[in-house]
Amino acid sequence: MISDVNIYLRAPEPADLSTMYAVENDRTLWQSSAVRAPMSMYKLRQFVEAYDANVLATDSGRFTICRRSDDALLGFIDYFELDTLNRRTGIGLVILEEYRAQGYGAASIELLAEYLGKELGLHSLWAVIAQDNQASRATFESARFTTSGRLRSWIRTGTTYTDALLYQRLL
Repeated sequence: MISDVNIYLRAPEPADLSTMYAVENDRTLWQSSAVRAPMSMYKLRQFVEAYDANVLATDSGRFTICRRSDDALLGFIDYFELDTLNRRTGIGLVILEEYRAQGYGAASIELLAEYLGKELGLHSLWAVIAQDNQASRATFESARFTTSGRLRSWIRTGTTYTDALLYQRLL
């Protein structure tokens, strides 16, 4: 388990499926990810059951974020597009609405960064965040990510496009 005094990160469990299903199918979150279609419970169950602790066997991983005091499920944090040659990976984060703006997101990023740096020897973490997503930008900035670039008209919502900012943290 990866933990600090307030939270811990663990592998997804079958008990997480209903929350994971709700998050994956929340259309308001789709513009912040590559998701553009509903996810089935069947596929999510397969994902959890196929969990492989050998992180180098896949180019991605997901952790469930939990509060230490009561084991409440706070959200999920992912790494994806793991590039072992260049020692970098992308980071994705979702904190459940009732736990937002309480520091859990930044703390989760810090834990994951420490793990990826120490255990996998990664050098760089990155995230692509919509320019107008102030909450996400603030979370990543408080976790010591800095803006490294702008991607023009990167995210489509309906018929409009929004710029995205490339955030990066060197470990």
